Amino acid sequence: MQLKWFKKSIYVIKRILNMSVICLFIAVIFLFLARAIVVTVLKASHQIEYPGIDSMETVKIGGINQCIYIRGKDINNPVLLFLHGGPGTPEMPLLYKFQYEWEDYFTVVHWDQRGAGKTYFANQTNAGNVFRGSSFEQSIQDAWEVTEYLKQKLGKEKIVILGYSWGSAIGDALVKRYPDSFSAYIGVGQLINGAEGERIGFENVLNAAYNKGNQQDIETLEKLKPYPSNPFDITKFTSLRKIQVKYGLAVGVDIKSILGYFFSPYLTLSELTYYLINPFELNENIVQFAFTEYNIRDYRTDYEIPVIYILGENDYQTPTSLAEAYFEEIQSPVKKIFILPNSSHQPMIDHPQRFTEILISEVLPITKEDDLE
Repeated sequence: MQLKWFKKSIYVIKRILNMSVICLFIAVIFLFLARAIVVTVLKASHQIEYPGIDSMETVKIGGINQCIYIRGKDINNPVLLFLHGGPGTPEMPLLYKFQYEWEDYFTVVHWDQRGAGKTYFANQTNAGNVFRGSSFEQSIQDAWEVTEYLKQKLGKEKIVILGYSWGSAIGDALVKRYPDSFSAYIGVGQLINGAEGERIGFENVLNAAYNKGNQQDIETLEKLKPYPSNPFDITKFTSLRKIQVKYGLAVGVDIKSILGYFFSPYLTLSELTYYLINPFELNENIVQFAFTEYNIRDYRTDYEIPVIYILGENDYQTPTSLAEAYFEEIQSPVKKIFILPNSSHQPMIDHPQRFTEILISEVLPITKEDDLE
């Protein structure tokens, strides 16, 4: 009797497992079919025609192959160079969530920085040297070479820089060093003081864990103290980011972001693997600099061009409170700050319409003035 019951149980378990495998297989097929449909529709509905430009390029920058993507509906429009954050997390794959309307007014350029995204894959056989060569100064130099390339290719004397998160540190330094090449600087999720920002972010997520009563997260966070540590500890850093992402207090790799990359028309399935590894660990040299050493006040507070900040009200990854305080110190021909409510570290995705309105009303007129000079 027991043997009969046992055999029957095994049979039922096998049936359940078989059904589970079949269901999983169907789900995977459905997911890839959905991706194919979404990518096809997005590409078809956002094709660029003459006199526009849609160009994915690999260019020799800083002695290595680096990838840039240029999109816009009129090649005569002002050029806006988007400097992504991380370090090591390109925004190019997610442009479909916020950029298409920009392309009516600007030629928008995404550049996957040294060791990041498509540039990472373009240098896989030389990856060790690429990452060893990563530094803040090298990032600035690379950005300058990209700027010069764009000016020559697109026939511009000046371009607009949009620095996002880590990219805002590069962009800020770039426009201070070479002001004659830029019409305006836009700081989004502006990085001010890496160590202080990390301290504020840590305290904020710890308070959130206590408020939720999540004992496991509380214990994990308490073990990270003192935070940020000196010397820098990449393991502590990534542990904190995971919990911050869980509480919606940081942007990082989770199911939502992976799906965002998965459905992108601007990322191949093989390139998706980059986002499944840890970009922070790959770019540890500049991650350490960004979040323990970088302080924007070390690089002057005066600007020769207009400065516009667009910040998320609830950004604790690059705390808005620090950016507001620094903004008061800025000396610039024009300076304006916009704090978007109910927004965190990605205001261009949280409020794409309002973000676009600011670009059109505040940045575009500045570029027109440059054209008249």
